[in-house]
Amino acid sequence: MRKKMLRGTITTVIIALIAAFALVFPLIDGIYQGAVENELTGVLAMMSASYEADDDPARYVEQNAEQLSAMEGKEIRLTLIDGATGRVLADSAGLTPLDDHSQRPEVAAAMEGKVGVSTRRSATTGKNYYYVAVQRNGIIFRAAQNLDKVYAIRGSILLSCLVGLVAGVVAAALLSRRQAKRMLRPVDELIYAATSMESGNLYIRVTPGEDEIGVLGAAFNDMASSLVATLYKLNEKRSQLGGVLQSIQDGVVAVDEDGRVLIFNDKVGELLGLDDVTAGAPLSGSTGALHLAALLRQTAENQEAAEGTISLATTPERILEVHTACLTVEEKPMGAVAVIRDVTHLRKLEQMRSEFVSNVTHELKTPLTSIRGYVELLKSGERDQETRENFYEIIDIEAERLHALIEDLLQLSEIENGKDDPRNLSANVEETLSDLERIFRGKLQEQGVTLTLEAEPGLVLPMNPIRLRQLFTNLIDNAIKYNVPGGSVSVTARRDRNRCVIRVADSGIGIPQEAQERIFERFYRVDKGRSRAMGGTGLGLAIVKHIVLSYGGEIQVTSTEGEGTVFTITLPINQ
Repeated sequence: MRKKMLRGTITTVIIALIAAFALVFPLIDGIYQGAVENELTGVLAMMSASYEADDDPARYVEQNAEQLSAMEGKEIRLTLIDGATGRVLADSAGLTPLDDHSQRPEVAAAMEGKVGVSTRRSATTGKNYYYVAVQRNGIIFRAAQNLDKVYAIRGSILLSCLVGLVAGVVAAALLSRRQAKRMLRPVDELIYAATSMESGNLYIRVTPGEDEIGVLGAAFNDMASSLVATLYKLNEKRSQLGGVLQSIQDGVVAVDEDGRVLIFNDKVGELLGLDDVTAGAPLSGSTGALHLAALLRQTAENQEAAEGTISLATTPERILEVHTACLTVEEKPMGAVAVIRDVTHLRKLEQMRSEFVSNVTHELKTPLTSIRGYVELLKSGERDQETRENFYEIIDIEAERLHALIEDLLQLSEIENGKDDPRNLSANVEETLSDLERIFRGKLQEQGVTLTLEAEPGLVLPMNPIRLRQLFTNLIDNAIKYNVPGGSVSVTARRDRNRCVIRVADSGIGIPQEAQERIFERFYRVDKGRSRAMGGTGLGLAIVKHIVLSYGGEIQVTSTEGEGTVFTITLPINQ
């Protein structure tokens, strides 16, 4: 812009100076020629007045030419010509007399009674002259002035004009540069401020003024303030959106029409197993990410919501449920958005519920079928007393098994739901084991198994005594059931800092390695036939595990087939 202003100003000055020179130079030249003409006209008037008919023409012009040249300081040429014939009578330049000049422009005009004026190069002297001729009394008086000096003066004038032109251009350039700098200083300030804002300095402002650029500067300041306020609101909304996204427990990700990530929360990377999710880049880095990208692309292309499931081959396996929807802005499609939910635990619970219902149905159906069968047999005909008593005994055994199963189910439900289990109770371990020793005494004698109990005196746990009794009952009952004749069961309880360590060991048949991870599942039996024959419900160890977990404890099992099993339980002593 500065260069354009300088170029325009200098061009204007040059054009103006050239125009002035073109107008002034001819005017000056005309004035000078007029002065020469007036001077020569005066000379001719003097000559015509002083010339006498009897004067010698040659001597007259020679003497007068010398006097005038000396007086004026310039060469004056005088000529006398016959007004009738145009022949030269005398000439101060040594022109040959009788030479015919009637065809000279100034002479021809004078012969017609006019003042003849002409400028040309003399054929006689080879010099440029300005001629003026008049006729008086039949004699044409002609005076001429050498124009070489005039041309020299004209050249000086032209040179002076050119020097003035150059000086004017230089002065105009300097003044224009200074003026442009002064005028463009607010523009430079605006440019600097705009560049600084582009670099991130949003708080820079310009100095407003009263001219048009000053008004523009004030508008720039208002625009900058408005921009800062708008950006602050956008950042605030972005922070709020980011906070909302990060607080959502599900993964949320939005992509544009090209599949590039627009927004996301950290849960997306966690669920898909990605180290990093980058805004502006496509989803990649794992099979789950590629599957999700395909679902989002399908949603964006079809412009309709979709659902899908992603199974990740992790340990353990992770199952993700994906819901996608179209992303539109002012009814214009802009991409797609997905909500990712980890349903691994939910699917596992659904599977466990399905298995539980199936197992409960099976466990309830078995004794009910047996009871109904024997009832049908009793109703079908007369039976002797011994047969009826045998049938009644079987029905009683199956009813007892059904009752035990229902009781265990109720206990397990109470433990899981925390019902009727106040936390302000305490249980004495030594007293609980002493009571159980009396209860299991008959069963121990029947199985031929010895029971050893060792509890640290005064050891009290902050738990419901009923739950502690259920825990020991199930563990000791299993240790007796799955023992061998002449085997032993050992129960110890001791304090280890702020925890109680309970150890129940037997010398029984043991548990296979592949079954040890599943023995705490509901209705799981290592030897189903033996368990049912012994009246087991398959819920004992599940009850034990839930009691331990409900009180913040841990349970472990180590077992070797043919050697025995050890259950180790740790429970907090202080609540």
